[in-house]
Amino acid sequence: MLYHKDVYLPEKIKNIGEVECQPKLTRHAQRAANSDRYGRINLPEKIKFSASDIVEVELWENCQDIKFLVRLPYDKNNDICAVVLFTPRETILKTLWLNRKIDKHSTLDKSRYSGKFDGWINLAIVKNSDFWAN
Repeated sequence: MLYHKDVYLPEKIKNIGEVECQPKLTRHAQRAANSDRYGRINLPEKIKFSASDIVEVELWENCQDIKFLVRLPYDKNNDICAVVLFTPRETILKTLWLNRKIDKHSTLDKSRYSGKFDGWINLAIVKNSDFWAN
């Protein structure tokens, strides 16, 4: 199931609380940071969900993997959009890019997203102490 904040986010996701992670970087994320259209991105050491805007969440049927698209403050003109994947084995920063603060995505295709939540979310995968930075 795919959720977007402008369509619907499950309450458990909206109220995720003080989550902070230190994900492994993929090669793709490293390349993206070095070649962003707005300039080189200084990679954050940690991603703090409390300081970010959860934009999109994807849950798979097995409820074991959860993918987040979060938007984090970066500088006076840009935010970082980061795709973070939580699995039972690891937390991964899949990719990231800069987005202008004034960009509000007026072209969002809301038909791609679910407007309800029918199951349960295993937030233990997200809050597992093995994944979180100290």
